[in-house]
Amino acid sequence: QFDCSSVIYKFYEGFINGNFLKKIKYSFSDALTFWESELAKEKNLESEESNDKQERRKKRFLTKLVSTLSAMSNWLEETKLYETGLYIPALPPQLMPKKLLLIFQVLYLHNSVFAHLLIMNGRFSFKLFIFISILHFVSGLSSVNFTMYRCWLKLRQFSHPSSPPSSISSSPGHSSGLSDSKEFHHRRSLESLSPSECIVKRLKEYDSPKPPPPLPSIVQKYSRTKTKPINRESILYDMDRYTDLIVSHSRNVNLKSKEMCATDCVFVELLPQLWANPVTKKVVSAKCTPKRNSKTAECSGPASVVVEYSEKRLNEGIKARLDQNREQYSSLYNFSIQAPSLQVCEAALQLEDLVNTVVSWHKSFSVDNDERMSLVLYGRELFYHFVKLTSEDTNAYPPAKQLITSCADALGQEFLHGHKDCQDTLIMQVLKSTPQFGVLLSPHFTPMVTPVETYLSNYSSLGSNISSHPDLCFMLLSKFEMESWLRVKKISRSQRSKLIKCICQTLSSLMSMADEGTITCLELYRVHLRAILNYNFPEHYAEILIQLLEISTMSADFGDVRRNIWYDFLNTTSHGTTEFRPEMNNEEVLEAIKVYAQTQILLSPAMVKDTIALLASHFVHQRVEFGLYGLYSRYKSDVTPVVILMGMMSFTYILTASMTSNHKEEELGQEIWTNLEGLWTAWVAPLGGKARASCPQWIQDLTLDKTVLLPWTPGNATNPAKAVGMFASTLAFFHYTYSDYKVLSMLLEYYHQTFASSAVKDHILTVLHSQLLSIPWHHLAPSLKDLEIFSKIIDEYLPECHSFIGNIFIQISWEKVVQSFTSRSPSSVEIANCHDQNRTSIEGDGNALTKTPVAKLHVLLLNILVRVSMEPSVRQSGLLHPLLLSACNFEWHVVDAKNFETVLNWFVMSCDPRIALEMDNRNPIDVSLIR
Repeated sequence: QFDCSSVIYKFYEGFINGNFLKKIKYSFSDALTFWESELAKEKNLESEESNDKQERRKKRFLTKLVSTLSAMSNWLEETKLYETGLYIPALPPQLMPKKLLLIFQVLYLHNSVFAHLLIMNGRFSFKLFIFISILHFVSGLSSVNFTMYRCWLKLRQFSHPSSPPSSISSSPGHSSGLSDSKEFHHRRSLESLSPSECIVKRLKEYDSPKPPPPLPSIVQKYSRTKTKPINRESILYDMDRYTDLIVSHSRNVNLKSKEMCATDCVFVELLPQLWANPVTKKVVSAKCTPKRNSKTAECSGPASVVVEYSEKRLNEGIKARLDQNREQYSSLYNFSIQAPSLQVCEAALQLEDLVNTVVSWHKSFSVDNDERMSLVLYGRELFYHFVKLTSEDTNAYPPAKQLITSCADALGQEFLHGHKDCQDTLIMQVLKSTPQFGVLLSPHFTPMVTPVETYLSNYSSLGSNISSHPDLCFMLLSKFEMESWLRVKKISRSQRSKLIKCICQTLSSLMSMADEGTITCLELYRVHLRAILNYNFPEHYAEILIQLLEISTMSADFGDVRRNIWYDFLNTTSHGTTEFRPEMNNEEVLEAIKVYAQTQILLSPAMVKDTIALLASHFVHQRVEFGLYGLYSRYKSDVTPVVILMGMMSFTYILTASMTSNHKEEELGQEIWTNLEGLWTAWVAPLGGKARASCPQWIQDLTLDKTVLLPWTPGNATNPAKAVGMFASTLAFFHYTYSDYKVLSMLLEYYHQTFASSAVKDHILTVLHSQLLSIPWHHLAPSLKDLEIFSKIIDEYLPECHSFIGNIFIQISWEKVVQSFTSRSPSSVEIANCHDQNRTSIEGDGNALTKTPVAKLHVLLLNILVRVSMEPSVRQSGLLHPLLLSACNFEWHVVDAKNFETVLNWFVMSCDPRIALEMDNRNPIDVSLIR
């Protein structure tokens, strides 16, 4: 409420007033010293004499007086008191903020008294103000004090303001010069004025300040209302004259700025050379020190000591150059801070007025006619004229840059933006210009208003210029709002196909040479392709899929743009059902694929089947043509989304195959298996036989020593694990969906034909087996054909395959399998009778009993069981020992001697002979196997 802000410090800046302030400070210092000495005397008297009540009151009075004078002296020194918004209670204690706040309260509440006391004839009495303040602080503000003030005022009313009465002879009653009635009434009239009125009256006594210099009048040269034809030559002449002034001034400012920069660079280079530390040598004489208890030194004389040290030395030449450098910098700095000349300012104002006038003329036309079209062309001419003014000099001078930008923007918004007849010219100008021109041109490019053919032509022209002008092309590409344009224009399918081809060709060409500058353009193309795919989906589904497959095989992936395009394709295909993200793990991906297959309605069953055929054909062709080391090194970052797409189509096809198949029910399972095998074989299977023979000659020449071409290399196992894992999950889903189709038997046969070979290396089998073991093999109900496959694989020397077959074998419930076979075959008693009656004929017929299903089952089972029991990985499983125990109840008597002897001989050659001995450390598996 009581703001003490002031500009009094300005008053004391002059020489005379500054001396006046020093006198005031000296007076306070003198008074403070005097009263401090008086207070010290009182303290000494108090210690010597008895404590008198009156003396104590005097001491308290002097203490308050000293504190008050000290605070007032600090007020004169503290400049913070003049600041606006000062919070007085927050001041330090030595400034006595409470007392200072009380002064302003008194000035506000008792202004009638203080106005009379402090202002006499319009003059401020500082000494009286100090007296009143001291009296107030020491004795308190009371009615008695105010009575004293009024008495003092009565005396002052009849005294001269500059010479207060010093004796009774100078009082009003003894002075004949103060009895003049006119002067008395004049002073009474001043006393009746308020403090603010007195201050205003005092200020009016000074001479009036001089008025500011008149501004030159700027006459508006062009009328905003068009009343006569445009004088084109006159306007262009004025514009050239004004712009020359602006450009010339910008050039001078930029030149001086460069000179300042060069001056600073020279200063920085010279500064380290100002001082040097040369090595200095000095000879010092060291006197001989006498021994203890000896007055004379026993030596031949003082020693000469050479002291070597680094001495700081000023380089006078460098100092002179630095001083000259700073003088030069100072002159350049003074030039740079000078305001532009009036001619330059007038030129800027006239240019803005000219632009606003032309824009106003154009807005005044309500209908299209020749005159309006002529004005439009003229406005575009002015626009390009302003654009050409852009240079290094004008860009370095912010006022000129702002002027050119604002004028060009106003003209561009009025004469180019939204005008379909100039967009072709505008885009060509942008592509031919430098980036500094493009910043002014590109904001006014509006392709949405152009016809479809022009839109497509302009869009196609950008692709070949991205590598040379990525920033400009990005600004132009951002103007092509593809989603809105497709929705508004309703273009034909052939035109959309043309646009898709253009986008994919540009993506393919840019990804092979992409860098940080073109990545933003690639992302825009990605957004545009996604907009076309979303438009009337799945109208362009197959077309974009084909293009994506071509892009993936022809170019590298910079910034994961291609991978993100694949995920856009996946998420558009699965829209409304699920969403795929790069950071999803295998379990999340598999769950999302199952949800998609069960809920998707966008793709028809026929489209799903066609997609599988398309993918199978493409990948097989790629594997044959370029797959010396498989497809994984060719697709790299695209492997994961491609595998997800194959999984989506596989799961969906398994559920919808019955809707598109022309085969009978019993042949449907084989058809599904054939299509799935064709889809995945290029990714998981080695190429041999006819497939290898169809490879290019250069591949055959490089692989003369190989019978098959492996699907991946030893050092690349991460991506193959994803593909094989999805393949295994697909077959498991196939098995669960069609449990009657013997999917596991078909897989076992496929494994035997494709992977059970010595040409297939361990790095392939390791990945394959780890994924295929996740299939529920315990559901397998093996037939004799399956057992024969087991036996053929076991009989060959394929250690990795033996381990895989063994782990499958022990998961099967063989007790149920044997019971199933025996229930469909003659009983064991009948077989035994037949054996007794026809022993001779049977032996002559080559052990004919093994031709029965049960006998074949036990012969094959015996061979497989014995051989599998010797596999280390199988022996470590807890399923083998229970299987051997349950096998004791099988019909082993149906096994003929020849087959038994073959198995026994192999066992004897392979086992540890010590298992025949009853030792404490015998493995229970060996004991059960012998039994």
